[in-house]
Amino acid sequence: MASVYSIPLCATDEFDGHNVNLASIRSSHNARTYSQKQSVFLLEHFFADGRNRLLRGCYEWSKQEQPGFWPLVFYGPSGVGKTSLAETFASRFADAFAERAIKITGSDFRRRFDNSVRTKSVSEFRETIDNVFLLLIDDLASIATDGAMREITQLVDRRGQDHRPTVITMKNPPWKEAALPVQLRSRLAGGLTIHVQEPGGAARREIIRQLCQKQNLKVDHGGIELLAASLPSTVPLMQRDLNNIFLRAKHQNVSELSSSLLDSLLDRQYSIDPDQWLPVISSIVAAHFGLSLQQLIGASRRQNIVQARSLAMFLAKQKLAASYVQIAKYFHRDQSTVRYLYRKIDSSLPHEAVLADLVIQLGSIIDQEVEKQN
Repeated sequence: MASVYSIPLCATDEFDGHNVNLASIRSSHNARTYSQKQSVFLLEHFFADGRNRLLRGCYEWSKQEQPGFWPLVFYGPSGVGKTSLAETFASRFADAFAERAIKITGSDFRRRFDNSVRTKSVSEFRETIDNVFLLLIDDLASIATDGAMREITQLVDRRGQDHRPTVITMKNPPWKEAALPVQLRSRLAGGLTIHVQEPGGAARREIIRQLCQKQNLKVDHGGIELLAASLPSTVPLMQRDLNNIFLRAKHQNVSELSSSLLDSLLDRQYSIDPDQWLPVISSIVAAHFGLSLQQLIGASRRQNIVQARSLAMFLAKQKLAASYVQIAKYFHRDQSTVRYLYRKIDSSLPHEAVLADLVIQLGSIIDQEVEKQN
């Protein structure tokens, strides 16, 4: 069996696109402690095996207080942990030098740059970005427009000439991303480019053990092997299906899952499109609370509507493995609000039986609706 290693994830909720002094995030052991208290990740560690062997060397390199090859580019499909890893590496470097860092998404960069053009404040925009020690650009290809793309090309060039740390995430390797200018593709390919792949078998088994432990589920070796062979390949999708299994097991008063029980529960897993099912889940929750869908996704701050809205967001995350971005967009909220409400409910479930029963009840209704349409 290939050996499994882990990378402690140490980014924080504040690292969300604003200027951040990351010197307050302690490195090494204390950073992991902070992450365990404030983590927005499904797991506090990134687990990997030989399939992602380059990440291990990159992690060791990140602990050195000397700049390496820039820019550092993480690329790979959705759900493999690119952003989590990029935030962690950025946090470590900024902390090592007690310097400021900025994280910005490609789409947000485009929006801010376009606004600076409209307001004739491009110089101020450039100064803000240029003066930062470390720049993290998440989902670079989402910049999309020609003007913003030319601006980011010049920015990466300037930072490269000054040997300043730049960390980038994207879905495709730079040399295959046709949306990027040739000059930018060349600059990115000249740095350290790391392919973040879906976990291999050994890593999948360890990830599933960790996720089961978080749910207080006892699963034997045969059950772990069955789950590793049956569940989807990325952590968010594994978490989605395990959440469904957990809710059904709790409904049946089962705390230990045998291989035969897992077989029957896994047969009831479905491929669900979040964009298609967000309105369905929201309608189910709204009906339970005697609300209209418009009230649920509207701006009202009435307590019963906020409670219903929070539950809908929580169930969307659990049942669909929808991203915070997808949920925030549907409910017309920002990502930090969705994260906060999800964590609030998740942390309350072990202590509030009424809330836990309501989640199970609504989850069962959602399952029945899924069964009808599959």
